[in-house]
Amino acid sequence: MNLQDLFEELNSHSQVFWKFLSPNDVGLTGGHQCGVLISISCSEMLFDVRIKEQRTIKPILKRIIKLEWPQIGKETESCFTYYESKHELRLTRFGKDFPLLKPEENGDLFLLARVSKDAYKAYVISEEENIQDFLAFFNVSPVESNSNLLTKLHKLPGIEALRRIAHDYIATYKTFPDSVEMSRLAREYVAEFHVNEVNPTVDPDKSLLTWTGAEYDLFREFESEDFKARSVFDQIKKDDFSINDLVSISNSILNRRKSRAGKSLEHHLEQLFIANGIRFTPQAVTEENKRPDFIFPSEEAYHDPSFPADKLFSLAAKTTCKDRWRQVLTESDRIVTKYLCTLQQGISKNQLEEMRSDNVVLVVPEEYKKDYPKEYWDMILTLKEFIEMIKKSQE
Repeated sequence: MNLQDLFEELNSHSQVFWKFLSPNDVGLTGGHQCGVLISISCSEMLFDVRIKEQRTIKPILKRIIKLEWPQIGKETESCFTYYESKHELRLTRFGKDFPLLKPEENGDLFLLARVSKDAYKAYVISEEENIQDFLAFFNVSPVESNSNLLTKLHKLPGIEALRRIAHDYIATYKTFPDSVEMSRLAREYVAEFHVNEVNPTVDPDKSLLTWTGAEYDLFREFESEDFKARSVFDQIKKDDFSINDLVSISNSILNRRKSRAGKSLEHHLEQLFIANGIRFTPQAVTEENKRPDFIFPSEEAYHDPSFPADKLFSLAAKTTCKDRWRQVLTESDRIVTKYLCTLQQGISKNQLEEMRSDNVVLVVPEEYKKDYPKEYWDMILTLKEFIEMIKKSQE
């Protein structure tokens, strides 16, 4: 099955669970319970019953299902298990020498679709480009991982406000906001309607995830309003509307999703650095017209031979980085250690070893650090730790 066929099939099912595979899922933590952890929020997909925080279910609840793995032409008799003591759902029983869900799949994308009452299909997507296509096709963010794909669970308080913002903007400006404006609107929305305090100086890690989640919610509302404003359905009904016109509209939507997603992380990081009083130059020009996302403290300092190299820092921003992390290696010759901020939730040990050899240090939101093998935590900084390091270098 090619990628487009897979996406269309997933879109035909009402219950699809997705997540980035964690060390626990692929056996890197040494636990005796091998299997994929599944969010409690998706319990109805597994047991046809909502498991609530009160934990009024039996101590251990099991359900055997037929699980098809189309990628490898295999079917397993697998098991959903709920452990009341841990308030935890897990998918287990894949059989001996099962070729998927191995340690090297850490950070890969896992998909579980419910086909009928007792039949499910599962897929694992490894290639970063395919993961990017998945995120764009379904218009979801890495921060929404571990949820039902077709039920947007990252809705923040004030959904009506989201719709009003999108409607009023499209009605007033008759155009779709660019990525800078979209990110700004998301932060303003969070500041006004989010019930939990978001403080970019106290907790930049939480701020980044909250802003990113809000922006995806807002972007989806903008797409809906833009679709209605341009009367796309009316255009499709016209006699002169062609298949090529439909393809053009579809490609335009997907390209806009990819472009905005790529810039979103940069825009929110820039605001975090400003809030924390850090000096930096975005998109600074270095050797051979290379443009790292951020140079600290400035582009001028980078090109000043008298400025100490040990006080220069670069940071790349990549939503996912399973393969594209190598792009940062040649962006700034004067800087030995390259820093890379990502929303990627885990990658393989082999890739982490390569990063260590090439002096690449990851910067991830604090809650994502657990998604990487523990023995590599020394080469992973939280966003707060990175900001504190830069602030100290600029004292």
